[in-house]
Amino acid sequence: MTEAFTPKERSAVESIIGNVEGARNAMVFSQTLLKISKDFRKLNLQEIEELLRKRKSGTYLFGLPVSTVPECDAMWPHAGKTTFPYYLWVEVNGERKARELMEDNSIDSSINFERLPHTGMLTPKPNRDISQTVASPFN
Repeated sequence: MTEAFTPKERSAVESIIGNVEGARNAMVFSQTLLKISKDFRKLNLQEIEELLRKRKSGTYLFGLPVSTVPECDAMWPHAGKTTFPYYLWVEVNGERKARELMEDNSIDSSINFERLPHTGMLTPKPNRDISQTVASPFN
């Protein structure tokens, strides 16, 4: 189970998320999550997803199978060398796109929510050049 934020941490995370969420930029949001991971030495994606839903945000967090990106691992700075079975997809284009993503991946919101504690940020495996990988989500 992912460690919950303390009330003080949760308040700080709410403020941080509030400052970037309106930008609707997946890269900015992802970098913000990396910063939270480094600064707090933990990251509870379920709490952040709940916060986004409470705010009626158009930003959604998804855990998608890292096995679909074989040249990468899914990790977080706070987790050391731990790898996760799902990688983070940040959808910033609203509920309709979020529903399409769930449909395309044969999941619903409850399955996705259960995946979030087991989700990390994509990072290249050692000695892999992902820029040359045809199947890479970055190409």
